[in-house]
Amino acid sequence: MGFKNEIKTGLTEGDGNGAGLRTNMRILIANDVYLKKDVDSILKTTGLLARDTQELFEADKKIGERITKEVGLPGVVSVNTVTTLTPLDGARGFSATSMGAIKIRLPNSWNNSMLKLFIEVYDYTTNESFSLIVSGYLYTGGTTWYNTSVQILGSKTDRNFTVRFGHDGTKCCIYIGELNSAWRYVKVAITRAMLSHLNYSPDLWLKGWQISIETKSLQNITRTHANNLPVSKYYKNSY
Repeated sequence: MGFKNEIKTGLTEGDGNGAGLRTNMRILIANDVYLKKDVDSILKTTGLLARDTQELFEADKKIGERITKEVGLPGVVSVNTVTTLTPLDGARGFSATSMGAIKIRLPNSWNNSMLKLFIEVYDYTTNESFSLIVSGYLYTGGTTWYNTSVQILGSKTDRNFTVRFGHDGTKCCIYIGELNSAWRYVKVAITRAMLSHLNYSPDLWLKGWQISIETKSLQNITRTHANNLPVSKYYKNSY
């Protein structure tokens, strides 16, 4: 018996238009049974879909883990004691105007890693965005940066920021600019990192980067680089 969407009750007692109490009760009971079966069917289907979705999720996860194990993470190359990668959390944007030095906090402290970083900085003013290439050795023997180098590629000579290598008491850091450097809607990204020598495993360097604007102090500086240009030929002749 299918679902019936109406029952006949009549308008007044004894008007002969009703189907009768027993008949109407049978219809209501049948409707209730029908609806219960329908709800059970929906719940069963939903449960199957949920189970299938979970099984697909688990299968996809296993496939991803297998690819990562056998092929490696996308963009990560680790061979012959050298690792290259793009940090998963090595980018940050700031709104409005910021005042201070750009601070890049590494995921690690002194660990005898040799590294080279490719950093992009967007500053919301014409010809004031620039790129940096920085490198150094996190030497444990002296708890200091060794054999550091800096190059800045920009369009104007005022992009010739001083770059300092330090340590904030927990992790090694790189500071770009001064505590009074002004930035407009600045965006910073570490687009590539090269790690080598010791402790260059990808899991040590993929995550744990922090980018901020330092306003109080440039801590425990052991290497300082000024005059880090060249600039592009056009603006070199213009400024």
